[in-house]
Amino acid sequence: MDYSRQTMAKIDLTEWRILIAGKRPRRRRVHLYQVRRVLTGLLAALVAGSVSAQTFLLPAAGEDVIGQVKVVTARYENTLSDIARAYHVGYEEIVRANPQVDPWLPGRGTRVIVPMQHILPQAPRRGLVLIDPSYEDKEDYRKVVAAMRDALQRFATGVYAVWYPQVQRQESQDLPGQLKQLAEGDWLHASLTVKAPAKDGLGLHGSGLFIFNPPWNLEASLQGVMPVLVRLLGQDAKATFKLKFKQT
Repeated sequence: MDYSRQTMAKIDLTEWRILIAGKRPRRRRVHLYQVRRVLTGLLAALVAGSVSAQTFLLPAAGEDVIGQVKVVTARYENTLSDIARAYHVGYEEIVRANPQVDPWLPGRGTRVIVPMQHILPQAPRRGLVLIDPSYEDKEDYRKVVAAMRDALQRFATGVYAVWYPQVQRQESQDLPGQLKQLAEGDWLHASLTVKAPAKDGLGLHGSGLFIFNPPWNLEASLQGVMPVLVRLLGQDAKATFKLKFKQT
C-alpha cells in the first residue's frame, strides 16, 4: 500500500524506534521521503542532546557576552518557576537573580529580573546547522556550495550537515565532491541507497548527508546503524550504504 504525504506526516518517532530496535514493521513499502527523515533525524539524535529554545546573535569578534538582562512584571498567579520556564532560563538562575523575591509567591506587580545575559566560555564555538533544500531547482546545488563556502568563513567550527537526494542528475552526483573540496578540517559523507535507480531516470533512489566538522566518533555510531537501515528500508538487491570520512 502506497503512503500518501498525509500518512507520512503521521509517522512519529515510535515507528523509527521500532526500526532501530531491529523489529520488522508490517508495512514494507517505504516512501523515499522517509529515508530523508531517517537520515536527518538520526543525525540530530546522534549529534544533539537537549536543545535550548533561546536564540542569540553571534557577538562581534573578540566579544564574549551575548543576550541582555530583561525585567518583567509578575502577575498574581506567577511563580518564579513559571517566569523562568516562559523565558527558557533555569530555576536556580532566576532565584539567584532575585534574592529578595519569594520564589513561590512573587506578588502581583513585582519586578522580576530574568537573567538572559551570558558569558561564552573560552572554547571553540560549536553548533549544528542542517541544510535541507528541496533541490527542485537544479540551481539549488550551486547555491548550497556557495552558502557553505560563506558559512565556513563566518563560523569555521560549526557542524554543518548538508542533505542531498540521490537522483540521476549530474549536479547531485557532483555535490559531495564539491563539498569535500571546501572542507579544511574533518568531514563525513554518509549515503543510503534503498533501491536501484529507475530505468526512466526519474525519482529518488536514496539520500545522502555530507557533514563538516562531525562530532568525534560519529562514524563509529553510523557503522552500526546504517546496515540496519539498509536491511529494514531496502527495496531490492541494490540497497546499500556508503560511509566515508576524514578525522584528524
